[in-house]
Amino acid sequence: MTYSNLRRRQWPEVPDCPEKLRFITSNLLQTHVLIRKSVQGLSDEALWRRHREDLYSIGNALMHVCGSEHEWITHGVGGRPKVRDRDAEFATLRGASLAQLLATLDEQEAQTRQVLRNLTDADLQKEFQGDCSVEFILHYQAQHLAYHAGQILMLRRLQEPGFNVV
Repeated sequence: MTYSNLRRRQWPEVPDCPEKLRFITSNLLQTHVLIRKSVQGLSDEALWRRHREDLYSIGNALMHVCGSEHEWITHGVGGRPKVRDRDAEFATLRGASLAQLLATLDEQEAQTRQVLRNLTDADLQKEFQGDCSVEFILHYQAQHLAYHAGQILMLRRLQEPGFNVV
């Protein structure tokens, strides 16, 4: 695919958010699409498989993605109560089913969309924890989610060589 073809692709948008954030919010939501494609059809056994003791599973990565997005966007930007156990995201050895984790991802995406719809240009300069602007948080989260989406895809390919999301 060439760069010009990539620019013509239609990614999910949150049209109500500030104009300057449309690309980054679209990127954030597209990462959810890539994560879903990467885990499609995965068995619960494969979901929680750790390839080495010092690596986490795809299930752990999904829990972490949801927890991080909740903390930074739903809580940090949206002001909702923080509900997160970060240590459990990585320590869980066998947890929820794929369907349950995808339902959590869907719920988090809905919360993220709601927060983004309510943002104004003035909100972008507000600070979270005294040192991060809302605009920075959104860029950070898009990068963070893409990083873990890549990990999820690689963990899937370790289990199924040749697996692709295309």
